[in-house]
Amino acid sequence: MKTLLLIAAVAAATATAGTITYSTTGSIACNGVLGCSTIANGVSITQSGATVTLVFDPNTGTTITSPSNINYGAINSNATSSTAVSLTGLLVTLNVFQTVPNVNNGAFGSGSVSGTLTGTSSSASIAWQTPTTILIGGENYTVNTPTTIVAPTSNAGVTTIQGSVADAGVPEPTTILLMGAGLGAFGLLRRRAV
Repeated sequence: MKTLLLIAAVAAATATAGTITYSTTGSIACNGVLGCSTIANGVSITQSGATVTLVFDPNTGTTITSPSNINYGAINSNATSSTAVSLTGLLVTLNVFQTVPNVNNGAFGSGSVSGTLTGTSSSASIAWQTPTTILIGGENYTVNTPTTIVAPTSNAGVTTIQGSVADAGVPEPTTILLMGAGLGAFGLLRRRAV
């Protein structure tokens, strides 16, 4: 009976969900796209008399319990006309910052993932480059790929960048210590029983 209680205590200590706090920033770069110029947090593209703007709207800070689906921010698009503008070649970079739990003795952790847009202002998507998972402080942040960009006339032109976060399965030092103590105690109990 004592052995079963000990095993249950060790298992409970190793299987905990964690609360994390993260935020994001991002950028959109012209990357040689015809008629493109950089604006605050995004780009403006003018082709054949039509102008489309794409602006990255960051997630300024969210606290969740891992594992969970998460929102990395949004891309807001706006157009001056219904004429399609080519977005192929634009480079999108997403930066993720984790502040809780902290990493490396109080410092926050961060990582980035990039992707390239293909299509026009009426139908485009971001193909995120591999790897689409960022490891920060024992948490895996994954970006769903591809991300379909909604047309400026749909959903007010707002595309949410979606993904997930989950424990990477790397035990913390305290967990390793508890597991070792539990296994050692289990070994002593077995030895005495024999």
